[in-house]
Amino acid sequence: MTTSPSTFESELRERLVNVIYTHWSKLGAAFAGADLDRAEVIDPEALLWASLEFLATEPRLVEAVVSWLHANKGRTIRQRFKSRLDYHEPRTAIWLAVASTREERLPRYAELPSQPCYGMESPAAVIEFSHQLGHRARSYERSELKRVGSLVAGPATILLRLRDILGSDARHFLLLYLLCNPQGAPLEPVQEWTGYSSRTISDTVSRWVDAGIVSHKYGICRLLKPSAWEAILEGSYKQLSLVNWFGAFEASIQLLRALAKGRLVGLSDDSSVIFSHRKEAHRAILSSGLNECGLRSPSIRHLLSLFPPG
Repeated sequence: MTTSPSTFESELRERLVNVIYTHWSKLGAAFAGADLDRAEVIDPEALLWASLEFLATEPRLVEAVVSWLHANKGRTIRQRFKSRLDYHEPRTAIWLAVASTREERLPRYAELPSQPCYGMESPAAVIEFSHQLGHRARSYERSELKRVGSLVAGPATILLRLRDILGSDARHFLLLYLLCNPQGAPLEPVQEWTGYSSRTISDTVSRWVDAGIVSHKYGICRLLKPSAWEAILEGSYKQLSLVNWFGAFEASIQLLRALAKGRLVGLSDDSSVIFSHRKEAHRAILSSGLNECGLRSPSIRHLLSLFPPG
C-alpha cells in the first residue's frame, strides 16, 4: 500500500482514467480499455461529465466525447447536466464548448471558474482550452467521417437500449433499478443517481402501482413481474452491476483536485485536510453501488483498492 501523497494521486488518476477509457470502449470508441467487467452498466451522462475533466490532458478522449455526443443526440439526456452547470465549475465551460444546441450555450463568462480541471494550470487555461475545443467540436460536427463505432451489445449498454424502448424519461431508470433489485429497494437512491426530482419518480411509481406493475409498501418498491420484462428485454438483470457513476466519478475527481492543491502547498500525507478528503471520497465510492452486484463492482473495487482499509 502506497503512502506517498504524490504516488497516491498519480495512481488514483491512472485508475480513474482507466475506468473511463474502459467504459468508452463499450460505447463504441476505439480504446483498448481494461475488461474490468462486462456486466457493469454504463451511465453515459456520468461518463461524459467525468471525461470533461480530462479532455485537456487526455487528447484521445476529445474525439470520442465530441463524436459520440453528436452521433447520439437522441440518446443523451442533457437535462441531467442542468444542475451541474455552474460558472464556478470548470467543466461547465468545456461542456458548453461541445454542446450543440442553442439553449445550452450560456452567456459569455463574466468570471473565471473557481479552480481549473485536474492537470490544468489555471482557471484561465480552462477558458482558453474551451474556446479551442469549441472550434474543434464544430469541425467534427461538419465532418462526415465515422469516428465512433458500434455499441457493444450487452449489459454494459442496457440503459441506452431501454431509452430506445421506453424513451429518455425517468421510467427507464426506474425499470432498470427494480430489475437489478428483484427483492425490492427504496426509491431515494434513484433520485440521487438519475437527477430526476422525487416528485417525478413518485408520480411514475404511483402510475405503475395503479397499473399493477409495481408494489410500493413501507418505503420499498418492487417490480411485480420481473420475468415478464426480462422476456421482453431478452436478458437477466439480477447479476448486473448497477452503480451511481455520477457519485463515484465525482468523488474521485474532487479528491484528485484536493490532492493537487495539497501538493502545491506542500501538505503532508498525514495532514488532516488530506485525510478528510480521502475519507469522504472513500465513503462516497464505497456507497455508490445501487444493488448488491454494484457494491461488488470490479471497477469500484479497482478504485477502492488504492485506499487504506478501514
